[in-house]
Amino acid sequence: MYIYDQKTVLVTGASTGIGYALAQELAKKGSKLILTATARSEDKLHTLADELKSSGTEAHVFIRDLSVIGAAEELFNEIKSSGLDIDLLINNAGY
Repeated sequence: MYIYDQKTVLVTGASTGIGYALAQELAKKGSKLILTATARSEDKLHTLADELKSSGTEAHVFIRDLSVIGAAEELFNEIKSSGLDIDLLINNAGY
């Protein structure tokens, strides 16, 4: 059992690069994932989520541009209203 097993991890900037790789590794360790990216990367993010779901990982997608003032609070509120709790944040959003 890994420390990430059954933990819900929010990975920002998950559509490519480091965020993408981290999401894949966390899925292998048994994490439930909340994935975010901007609208310009939405297709890539949904592709990742579909891949993870097909291998049995719980994955949720939220599209948000975290460079916009107030977007992080909106994201948090949307996640909470979806009934999800966040155990760990990997803040990987970049531009």
